[in-house]
Amino acid sequence: RRIITKDKNFLAKQAINFMTKNPKTAKEDMLAIEALDIMENSKITVLPVINKKNQSVGIIHMHDLINAGII
Repeated sequence: RRIITKDKNFLAKQAINFMTKNPKTAKEDMLAIEALDIMENSKITVLPVINKKNQSVGIIHMHDLINAGII
């Protein structure tokens, strides 16, 4: 969303130009409340979920936590 407003030519660029090099992540065995804490402290609404091998296994969105009654 931020890129779209800042760079009118963003569609002509590769995703690597916009990716976060060291994103915040949640571990797959982490409690939902811990993931929420990371999101709130980092002021983000989406958190990649990784396994013990640092492989991506999913994404958790703030709305997922709201819908589940965590918030």
